[in-house]
Amino acid sequence: MYSDGLGVEPDLDKAIELWRRASVLGHPYATRNLAMLYIKGRYGLAGVFKGVGMLLSAIRDAVSISIQDPKSNLLW
Repeated sequence: MYSDGLGVEPDLDKAIELWRRASVLGHPYATRNLAMLYIKGRYGLAGVFKGVGMLLSAIRDAVSISIQDPKSNLLW
């Protein structure tokens, strides 16, 4: 909501903070969103490589969760 301004004023810093918290809790979509910021160059060229690693990790986690618990709230 904060990243796109859906119902609130857009605030990318707040969105990043929430994505980081959710990512630490194992939410693969939050990790994906953070990864895309890195890949798009928000954190410099070195961040692009970190972003690719994060994206691969998010994909791995999403697949693992979907196999173990297809109805998991982490997949929403």
